[in-house]
Amino acid sequence: MLQRPALPSEPHHNPKAKPRRHAQWLEIIAQCKSSGLTEQAFCDSIGVKVETFRKHRYQANKASGKKTSGRTGFKAVKITKPAAVDQAVIVLHTSGCRVVLPGDMDISRVVELDNALER
Repeated sequence: MLQRPALPSEPHHNPKAKPRRHAQWLEIIAQCKSSGLTEQAFCDSIGVKVETFRKHRYQANKASGKKTSGRTGFKAVKITKPAAVDQAVIVLHTSGCRVVLPGDMDISRVVELDNALER
């Protein structure tokens, strides 16, 4: 079970509390990253609304110059066509089975296998 971090106090009237509050949120954000939990699960475990957590994470990222996109955890991927198959294949569909055989297999063996599968 995660230990509940000390949450920042909510009063906004004390200007001296703001830096301390910001430092506390940075610590909470770091704890979330290292917890291995989703943001939702982490926030539930410490009793914080996920929207509040994300607002502070956004502000911390913005202050540090990091990208502030809400999409985290995604990486760009390049989709390529599958490599061409150099060798011909024989595909049998019989009795609910799909069997892929080398294209150079003797046809009499293919027929024998097909008959055996249909039994």
